[in-house]
Amino acid sequence: MSEIFRVHEANHAAPLLSNLELLELSSLPDLRWIVKSPTHCVDLECLKVLETISCEKLESLWSISIVRSLMVLEELKIDGCNELKRVFMEVESNAESNTLYLPNLKNMEIKECPNLEYVFPLALARGFLRLQKIEIKNNV
Repeated sequence: MSEIFRVHEANHAAPLLSNLELLELSSLPDLRWIVKSPTHCVDLECLKVLETISCEKLESLWSISIVRSLMVLEELKIDGCNELKRVFMEVESNAESNTLYLPNLKNMEIKECPNLEYVFPLALARGFLRLQKIEIKNNV
């Protein structure tokens, strides 16, 4: 399985996944994308917890466009994602649209991701208003 959600724009007018609160992805060695669709087709406005464990080919979790809908995300755990290079990828060129705004994120834990280059560009990190804990371990 290379992606969890693939939506064709013509098939869906209303955003999907808008009631999802918990997303746990585990032992998916071929996963490359969580969402592979036009970004306006997915709205994760209720997602509070994301756990990604042993998704070895995953290089990035979300585009900035998807991150904009993660307003209630509280907890982010990533473990054993060997190809993960960055947690949030930049896609748009407009600096304002690239600003990360995760006002409810409290805990971020990243372990055993040896190819991690960075979590997010510092310029995008203005909106972590409640961040209490960042734990990054064994990423060598």
